[in-house]
Amino acid sequence: MVLNLIRAFLVAALVLGPPGYLWSRVLFAASDWAERFASTIAMSVALVPLLALLLARILGTGITLGVSIAACCLVTGLGAVVWWRFHSVTPAEAEWQMEAPTLRAAALIPLVLAGCCVVASFLRLLPARTLVPYTLLFVVVSGALHLLARPLPRAEGRVEATIRDHPASVVTVGTAPGRRGVGLLLPFIRRFALPAVLLLVAARGYVGPALYDWPFIRGMDHYNHTVMVNLVLDRGAAGTYMVYPPGYHVLSAILVRLSGLSPLELYAVLGPGLMLLPAIASYIVARRLFGWGAGVVAALFGGVLLNSQWMYLRDGIYVDMLAAEFLLALTFVALTMLLHSPSVRNGILVVLLGSTIVFYHTISTYYEVLLLGLVSVLWLPYLLIRDRRRALTLVATFGGLGVLAVAYAWDTYDLLATIQGLLGTSDNTDAAGHVSMVIGTEQPFVLGTVPAYLGQTVVWLGLLGMLLLVANLRRIRAPEHLPAVLLLGWAVVFFVASRTSLSGFPLRFTRDLGLPLAVLASLAVVAILRSTERRTLLSLGAAGVMVVMVALQLQRNYNQATRPSRQLLMTPEFKAAGHWLQAHNTGGNIIVSPHQNQVPGSAMLATGGYEGLMGFTQGQLGLPRVVPARDRPEVVAAHWVLQHPDGEKTRKILRQYDVRHVVFYKRFRSKSLWDNKVRFRPGPFKREPALYQVAYENPGVVIYTVRGR
Repeated sequence: MVLNLIRAFLVAALVLGPPGYLWSRVLFAASDWAERFASTIAMSVALVPLLALLLARILGTGITLGVSIAACCLVTGLGAVVWWRFHSVTPAEAEWQMEAPTLRAAALIPLVLAGCCVVASFLRLLPARTLVPYTLLFVVVSGALHLLARPLPRAEGRVEATIRDHPASVVTVGTAPGRRGVGLLLPFIRRFALPAVLLLVAARGYVGPALYDWPFIRGMDHYNHTVMVNLVLDRGAAGTYMVYPPGYHVLSAILVRLSGLSPLELYAVLGPGLMLLPAIASYIVARRLFGWGAGVVAALFGGVLLNSQWMYLRDGIYVDMLAAEFLLALTFVALTMLLHSPSVRNGILVVLLGSTIVFYHTISTYYEVLLLGLVSVLWLPYLLIRDRRRALTLVATFGGLGVLAVAYAWDTYDLLATIQGLLGTSDNTDAAGHVSMVIGTEQPFVLGTVPAYLGQTVVWLGLLGMLLLVANLRRIRAPEHLPAVLLLGWAVVFFVASRTSLSGFPLRFTRDLGLPLAVLASLAVVAILRSTERRTLLSLGAAGVMVVMVALQLQRNYNQATRPSRQLLMTPEFKAAGHWLQAHNTGGNIIVSPHQNQVPGSAMLATGGYEGLMGFTQGQLGLPRVVPARDRPEVVAAHWVLQHPDGEKTRKILRQYDVRHVVFYKRFRSKSLWDNKVRFRPGPFKREPALYQVAYENPGVVIYTVRGR
């Protein structure tokens, strides 16, 4: 696994580094190495898979080794041409940082009480849900008292450093001899603080899999994506196997071709490393809005204290992490750059990053539509009246983004047929079926469970940061501080969507609310640390309680991440059966028995190299979110065969879908989500020797070959 890790990271560095670097230099005004690193990856993620897909379509092949190399070289070469033509005009870095406030004593008192409630819940002195109303009350009172209070006067005899120039932990450098040493540490802190945080993020991602998972990896969704990557490798498209845009699978296919690893081997070593991307994205957003120190705090909160990224890793939902937690955040930054400084380059950057989200993920596209709608509602009317140049630039940018987004989505969602179905001009009911599948079918979390779900420290400090930002609205100037208003709107819209089933994805909105909360929490942390400039017992107590909260959340998250995972699906028995299926894969399909959900079925499809057919239980057949209308005929057919091993209808289904094997799980890994939840037994198939023959069996799996149809 160490060799696979080295090989995968070297190939990832070649694919995601040189192709996008010069594009990033031309389009993105980076302030430091982290912003350049993130923008380079974003440019490569946007351009390399797109060009590879175009080459594959032109040549009529899958993503071959030649296509992969050609795409990387062409993007690099085009970037060199663009840089040679335009590098003399460096894009200017936007300056719009807001200075964090200093909290008065009246606001610190309820804040200390709120922190004590959080600490009590961590120490299990009282149930966490019991303390949620009290914590909420104290945080809101603290924010309200800050809103009502007048700003504090500057402390005399000190040299106050702006947040953008100094770390959050040393916002003020005193002139007293005892504090001069802190000033000497500033260069050291600025150089190593962010790398130290990223090292903590990487440890959180890799320690658990290294101790308990490898050569497998925890999670579920990457098995479905492996099936689609295999299809893209062979055909250049995933076809009708799930409704996903092609970007992520083309990118994975390129890495597979160049590294020589299988998709499952690639995900096992690169998956945990994706947790670094949301942490860096949090850093960039907070640094742009509130300064360098807030950026480092946001990286800590967004990568280590927030639970969202760990849940994405736990479930193997890598494409969501890439699109919703990284590309969306960089699109937010690009939007703020465009609002602050309307230019052709910033417009192109928004179009490129925004359309890439459409190229990668459906739900993240939904997020982006809400974000762009928020910009249009909040500022477009104002700009049309006060600043038509900005308004026209914004309209042109959104128009270009829309055109490119439609081009990316045309094949994936069959937009023409979808529009005709929605307008009632055709018999296509898939569009209405997809809408009814999500709207109102998923209930939101109980509100009192959300802080523990996302991470109490992030939620409560994020709420305080939101209130502090609202208090600063009275001093906001347009357009310099419009990005801060957009951040506030981002958090509010996601929170509202997370509280109603009408949003379609309240659980996803809850999870992805974490990133703007982490950025807002960084503002609250800096404000609390700035309050210690006055060196009062109350301000020091507030800072101390905050440090304890962070330490306890850190301990809890690492204990959680370094335990064995119940989402570790693969076992040696399952893997051996999958390899047998792969060795005997001469085409056709297989039917895999169901259980609690369809994921182990997709694992067998992924390891065996098949597309279907997965089995579902009777209860799952009635859930539109589990079984979409488009896939229902195949699912019902597989369910019939599993219930009726023989008969004319069964034989017709076996012929229609070219079923070669029927796979049954005999048992699952103990202490897993699927332990003792096998729903179908192979017994009836043993009594049909004319139609089925045992071809492979081990303690976990039995495989029947269909021989008489």
